[in-house]
Parts: sequence; structure tokens; C-alpha cells
Amino acid sequence: MVCQEVAGGNVAFEGGLALPGLEAWVITRPYKGQTGGGDVHYISSCATGRITRILLADVSGHGQRVAQTSAALRDIMRRNVNQVDQHRVLAAMNREFGAVSAGRFATAFLATFWEPTARLVLCNAGHPRPMLRRRGQTHW
Repeated sequence: MVCQEVAGGNVAFEGGLALPGLEAWVITRPYKGQTGGGDVHYISSCATGRITRILLADVSGHGQRVAQTSAALRDIMRRNVNQVDQHRVLAAMNREFGAVSAGRFATAFLATFWEPTARLVLCNAGHPRPMLRRRGQTHW
């Protein structure tokens, strides 16, 4: 990836990406071989290459309605590519999902990696709380 790039979408993809301090591998296959589906993935890199953002979302449905939501999420990622704090991204995503909900639902996972400190900030929306298991413990 190059700086200021937003890669991804809601189409089939399999491949790896190397960014400063972070490597990612993405595999996505739309339902029954369709060209696009409800699973949306984006990875962005800021102008200096120090901010990496990852968005994974599952929008109910298929076809044009999901494609429009996918395009809107790409725009949100692009507008906020240089923002270390992900609050603006989350607020914009919430507005977008609220505008398209009409009996549908979406879930999302957003991660922002700040390379200078190796800090990873995660946000999980629409899923149950993640399970946490600490090293040396036997329970979740």
C-alpha cells in the first residue's frame, strides 16, 4: 500500500498487505460466488504511513444496497485517513448505518494502529463483547 490509499471493498479478495509495524492478510468471498456481498473490508494508510486503519463490516443483504453502503464506508475511511483518533470515523459510520438501517442491520469492527507507539485501538459494534483470555490463565 502507499500513503493516502484506501484498499478494499465488498468484492472477493485474498492477499497480504505490509504496512509500517503491521502486516495483514485478508480473505473474503461473497456468498455463492456473487461479485459483491455484505462483507466489507477496508485498510487505509495515512499520508505519513504512521496511521493504519482497518474496517471490517457485515451489512445485511446483497446487491446494490450493500454496494452503496460499501462506497459510503470507503468515503468515510478516505476523509479520515489522517486522523489518529478514530472517534470521527465511528461517528460517521454510526450515521451511515443509521441512514441505511430500515429493517436491516450491520455489524462492524474498527481498528486504528499508531505506528510510533505501536498502539492499537479497537472498537467492536453490533457484536457481543469479545472474550478475553490472559496469558497464564485458564478461563475466559
